[in-house]
This record gives sequence, C-alpha cells and structure tokens, in this order.
Amino acid sequence: NGDSVALSTTLGSTYNLGAGNDTVATVLATLVADGTDDTVVGFGTGSDTLTVTDAAPTLTDTHFTNVSGAESLTLTNTGDVSVTTGGSFKTAFSDGATLTSAGGGTADSFVYAGGLFDYDTTVTVTNVAKGSNTDAAEDITITTGDGDDTVTLTLSNFIGGETADGAAISITTDAGADTITVTTGTILDQITSEVLTIDA
Repeated sequence: NGDSVALSTTLGSTYNLGAGNDTVATVLATLVADGTDDTVVGFGTGSDTLTVTDAAPTLTDTHFTNVSGAESLTLTNTGDVSVTTGGSFKTAFSDGATLTSAGGGTADSFVYAGGLFDYDTTVTVTNVAKGSNTDAAEDITITTGDGDDTVTLTLSNFIGGETADGAAISITTDAGADTITVTTGTILDQITSEVLTIDA
C-alpha cells in the first residue's frame, strides 16, 4: 500500500518510502538544498507524487536536488506558478514527469520551463483567468524537451483582451510525438499579443 506523508518543516530529515503509490506533501522551504540541513525524499517503486502546497510557488532545479524516484508533481494552491527544470529535476523524475496545476486563479500566470528535460512529460493546467491583463500577469508559457509530451490546458474563462491587448499562451515542444489540447472560452478580438502560439 502507498504512504501519505506530510514533510516536517524542521529541516534535515530523510524520508525513504517503499513500494506502493506514495504521496508526499510539502512546502517549498523544506525542499531548499543548501548542503547543511537538507531534507531528503526517496520514493520507492510505484507511481509516486510530490505535492507542493505553497501559494504562488516558484520552483527551481535546486528544489529537486534531494528528491529521487518521483513520477508526478502536483501544485495545489493559487497564485503565479513557475517551474524550471535542470539536472536535479531529471534525476528526481528519471522515468518521466506528470505536472498538474489545478489552482490557477483569475489573475495568475503559469510558466513551465522544461526544455532541458528530455523524458516524456505531461503538463496539465486548469486556470480560471479571463486573459484580459496586459502586463503578462495571466500569460501561460510551456516549454518541453525531447520525449513524447502531452500538454493539456483547460481555460474555460479565457477570452483574451476584448478588442485590447491581453494575455498570451505559448506552447513549445521539442522532438517526440506530442499531443497538445487547449480549451478556452470564445476568444474575442485581441491586439498586440498573440493569443495562442504553438511550436511543436
């Protein structure tokens, strides 16, 4: 059976999880690697999920330095989201990654900078933003690397700038058999910024 673990905010602990579909919930501060009092999370076999509960999380590659064996990353709260991958992310998600962000609010942006991650990636974003902001506050930018990637955006309220400038959605995938699905409201006329750009 899988375990469900909430990481302590006291740093320096090591969590070794065995077989089963495990879920670990944490705040970003616990994952920061400084080489002195690092928290270590080792998932075992199974389909394992790392859940970050912060509002407006900004995850860099160093947040994944001491994580291994994960398959999924779930972001549960509202606010602007930014995830940047590198070598540590690749080690943490060595069999591919499924990223889910379902808490996007009415004025939240989303960035997944995963061009260096060349395993299969699934990115699923649900956001209720209208897309009418002109200061990039509601932009969605997703970049994946090599691998067979799946990008699904559910933006039911998104209609763009309504005859003015508005938010931009940009999806870039690299080599691989990629699947991209974008669902929005009825897009209205928008000037200056392209509403949707896909480079696959």
